[in-house]
Amino acid sequence: MGKLGDYTNNNTGNFELIEDGWHKVKLNEIKVIEKEDKQSGKMKKKLSCCFNSLDCVNSEGNPFKVFYFPNLEVNPRNDKSKLYTLIMGLFGKIPDDVEDLDIENDLPGKVTNIFVSNTENPETGKTYTNIVKFQLNRAAKKPLAAPPKPPMLNNPEKAVKALALTKMHGLLKDYGLDPKDALETCSNTVGRSIAKTDELTLDEIKNISDFILTALSEKNSNAPCNSKDDPDFVAALQA
Repeated sequence: MGKLGDYTNNNTGNFELIEDGWHKVKLNEIKVIEKEDKQSGKMKKKLSCCFNSLDCVNSEGNPFKVFYFPNLEVNPRNDKSKLYTLIMGLFGKIPDDVEDLDIENDLPGKVTNIFVSNTENPETGKTYTNIVKFQLNRAAKKPLAAPPKPPMLNNPEKAVKALALTKMHGLLKDYGLDPKDALETCSNTVGRSIAKTDELTLDEIKNISDFILTALSEKNSNAPCNSKDDPDFVAALQA
């Protein structure tokens, strides 16, 4: 069936090339022309389709133009033909009355999506924009939204405390304390009753961490800090 580039020709010369990839376009102009078929060398009737880009403009603020030249002298229901590809791209199906479509009235103004590829002809050195694919209903890709910043990142002091608490929770668990004993250890270390670890100040958290590290060292334990924490253990400490 050949390549679409055998028929499409958007030789830009001094014109700008549209970027490779998907683009939303409108069929702006269409007419019947005679053009030499590269395979047979015979003159054949073709459609000259000029699409205007709807999602981007050139440096002068004008839509890019992309051309497509399907052969008219084929069966429009033949899925190997470029005419079939064009009609599917414009209507999403082959209409039952496809032969009755009015070229001048039924086709211009149709909006679709095309995938284009800019290819250099090694013989001429010229670059052509080829329509590789049509897709009528193509869900636009939404740009990836930046993940919301955790509230604590807007508060440096809170962020530091959260990290220190994470380390402390890991140390308490590594030492083998259950949640109740862990809270009691915290209370004894800071000299006041602690109902939950969020009540601790940053300095108190550091003092508790140092105390547990010393205790771990005395036990000759090489157990690393469990930075992920046991969810149930942490929940009990923060209840």
